[in-house]
Amino acid sequence: MRPDEALEDLGRRQGWVADQMGISESYLSMLVSGKRPWTPEMRRLFARAIAIRESAILFAGDCTVIEQEVTGERTDSLPECAA
Repeated sequence: MRPDEALEDLGRRQGWVADQMGISESYLSMLVSGKRPWTPEMRRLFARAIAIRESAILFAGDCTVIEQEVTGERTDSLPECAA
């Protein structure tokens, strides 16, 4: 699931998660919307804040990597990657 889906499914507000991560709500919003890249540290903090394994979250940029591994092409067309 994508970060925005995880937040919705768990009923968590971005402000609360941002506080748990030690970042501003606006920065988390940029991460979730894909306007800023997810660093390994931000991925770890996000997963910890919402108590989900990091590997269960499909962060922006992961779709291209997955599709390249599966098809050998970069098309970003996986349904899970659609915003």
